[in-house]
Amino acid sequence: MSGSGRTITTLRYVALVVFGALVVVMGYGLYYFPDAPIRYVDGQYVDKRGRIHTKADFEFVRVWERVFIASWVASAVSAVSYQYAKRRGL
Repeated sequence: MSGSGRTITTLRYVALVVFGALVVVMGYGLYYFPDAPIRYVDGQYVDKRGRIHTKADFEFVRVWERVFIASWVASAVSAVSYQYAKRRGL
């Protein structure tokens, strides 16, 4: 396999793995936080249905949101990198 073929193949697998991680992170959030977002309202942490949560729940959802955004960005960058390399024949 030539150098350019390896680069494209590697980028394709990286894009697929990163996209798979994005799907897992999204599924985790949908399963564990179906009533997100949790907000601080009138001295309490409440979800969109009005149920009360702890500060730890609030912080955990915030961490998940950041991980989800980071995985989405990584997925987009890896997909664009793969397409760029494929079109340029790198």
